[in-house]
Amino acid sequence: MSRRNTSLVKAALTVMHALGADRAFRMTAAPHGLIYMLHHVEPEAPAEFAPNRILKITPDFLELVVKETRAAGFDILSLDEAAHRARGAAPQRPFACFTFDDGYVDNLTYAYPVLKKHNVPFTIYITPSFADGHGDLW
Repeated sequence: MSRRNTSLVKAALTVMHALGADRAFRMTAAPHGLIYMLHHVEPEAPAEFAPNRILKITPDFLELVVKETRAAGFDILSLDEAAHRARGAAPQRPFACFTFDDGYVDNLTYAYPVLKKHNVPFTIYITPSFADGHGDLW
């Protein structure tokens, strides 16, 4: 997504929030839960040319997401616990899960300390062929 498109999406979401549309959606959608699918967590701003900049967040932003998720009334669960709860018939508090794709080293270096600090369970999907040094991109 280009910077211009990213700015437009952010502006649209800001307007929706200012008008209270997010609250109206929340009342009609009432989710069982949500899954955050994350990739990179790094403290540095992306380089000028960074095609995957949209896949990167900072540790501070991750911490904010954890705090806001809990403040919004979501229980933060492991993926297994979430699957169990989603199958349940009785209504419960909504839940959230944190997952990280690809097993980048920054998940250990920068995400893990934040998640540990807030006692947040998480799942990391690792591509074994890359960890073994035999993977081909695509």
